[in-house]
This record gives sequence, C-alpha cells and structure tokens, in this order.
Amino acid sequence: MKRLYDLQSGATLSRQMLTIFSLGLILFTAFQILTIDYNIKDAAIQKTGEEDVKQAAFFASLIDSDVAETLSSINAQASSMHGLGMTSNFKMAERLLNGLQEAQLKYAWIGYADDHGILKAATQGMLVGRDVSARPWFIQGKEHLAAIDVHDALLLAKMLQEKDDHSPLRFIDVASPVHNQNGKMLGVLAAHLSISWLDERVSFYTSATNSDSEFKPFVTGHDGMFRFGNRVAFEGLENFKNLWRNEKSSGHTILNHKKYGPMVVSYSKHKSTNLPNEMGWVTVIATPVNKVIAESWTHRVITAGSVLGLALLIWGFMVWLRSEEHTSELQSRSAISY
Repeated sequence: MKRLYDLQSGATLSRQMLTIFSLGLILFTAFQILTIDYNIKDAAIQKTGEEDVKQAAFFASLIDSDVAETLSSINAQASSMHGLGMTSNFKMAERLLNGLQEAQLKYAWIGYADDHGILKAATQGMLVGRDVSARPWFIQGKEHLAAIDVHDALLLAKMLQEKDDHSPLRFIDVASPVHNQNGKMLGVLAAHLSISWLDERVSFYTSATNSDSEFKPFVTGHDGMFRFGNRVAFEGLENFKNLWRNEKSSGHTILNHKKYGPMVVSYSKHKSTNLPNEMGWVTVIATPVNKVIAESWTHRVITAGSVLGLALLIWGFMVWLRSEEHTSELQSRSAISY
C-alpha cells in the first residue's frame, strides 16, 4: 500500500511540475517574442535612418551639382560677352539672354549690370535701368563666382506673376563677373533660378531612386527655414530646429509629425565642394515609423512563428516525457496489484 501511495503522490507532483513548466514556458515565450519583436522594429528604424542619411547626402550632392552646373553656364556666358560685343550692344545682349532662358526654363530671370550696378540688359527687358548695386548678387558677383541662397524678390516676383501662397522666398541667384581682354571688371551677369525648377529636380531624383514621392526630401537653410522640396513634411515636424543645430554633418532621430505621427528624420548638411561658397543647406528625409514597421512585418511574423514553434516543440517533448512516466506508473501499479 505504501508503494501505491508513493506512486500516486509522485504522479500528482509530476502533473504539478508539468503545469508550472507550461506556465513558465508560456511567459518565457511571450517575453522572448515581445523582446525580439521590439529589437526587430528598432533595428528596422535604425537601418532606415542610416539608409536615409546616405540618400539625403546623395540628394544634397545632386542638388549642389545642379546649381554648380548652372553657375558654370552663366560663367561661360560672362566670359564671352565682351568678345561678342554685348557689353556695349545691349539689344544683342538681351536677345542672347532671352534665348538662354527659352532653352533652359530653370532661369526665371537673367540680367547684366555694368560696373556701377545699373542694369543694362535682361530677359524680357525686366528691371532694365534699375540700380542693383546693393543686391547681394552684384556685390559678390563683382569679386568672384557666387551662389546666393534663396531670397525674396518681391518686385520681380510680381512682374513674373508667379504664385506662391506660402512665402516670398522664391529665387536662388548665380552670378559671375564680366571682364574685358585686359581683365578689367566691366559688370556682372546674374540669373535667378526658379524654386519650382528645384522642386521638380527633387521630384525627379525621388522617382529615379524609386523612393516614395509622398515622403520626398526637403531642403532647409542655415536658419532652419524651409527652402524647397516637401513642404508638408517640413511644416508638420515638431522640434525640428533643434535637430540640425549641432556639429554633426549628418544623422537621424525620431521626431513627431502633426499629420504622420512619429517619423524617422534623417539629414545631411551640404558641402561646398561643388559650389564656390557655403549655402548652409541641409537635405532632410522624413519617413513615418508606422511605414517602417509595416515593412518589417513579414520578418517579425516569421521570427515570432519560429520562437512559438520551438516553444511548442519543447512543450510537446515534456508532455511526451510525462506520458512515458505515466505509462511506467501504470505498469508499476499493475505489477504491485498482481
């Protein structure tokens, strides 16, 4: 009888241990799944941030190259103006500038001012005769090739009848000094580049890299204000101005967006290698965290399924051992009864 009692007590203890093991396995498996899922999402966010930093640097390089190419074109025209007699024949100069604008729509306006800052020729004759000696493009253009950050040009904007409900910031200037054969400075040739052209370039780069056009990049200036690109992404970001106010040339973090919620925000500061002067621009790419997490869904499901499958395998093995033990107990009982 004592032997039978011991077997019954052992069976009860075994069942209790199996129950405890099962509960522990459930809790452990749930913890592991949640931990691994969190790590996968965090890794996906980090990877997106790092990839977007590279993408932002790539966009920044392309944008600077576009502006630098335009500056090179203006410089080439400036170099030939005196030799072609256009520093004295202003009607001929205007025809040349009109032709250049028609060939390349990125030019919103092109003008030539003499060494005193009086505009002598311009596309469509706009502002001819005006004193532009106080304009930054003239001041810098007298000395060297210059690229001027986005600025207001209210008078010219009204003449061009361009629509911009958000801001008068609408042009980027490129300027080059004009010299005679002896190297004397005769004037300055300058052009206003259309912001809409730069917006189109950003859209083109986005489509060329198979990026989501809804979350295309935007560019800010040294003051943290919007220049061109994805205005919706810029205007909705909270605490953005604190992002780029550091010594790092690039980086990424998570900021909240009023429309899209948490976003992975990556940035790359422009380098002046393609331009004669530092513009202070920063290219930024913002991607919703929900979008990043959704793209990692398959990986997360497979990983969670693997962990759950392993847990079920372990639990099944323990049930099998318990079954074998139970069978042995029954055989022992039969032997004792016999």
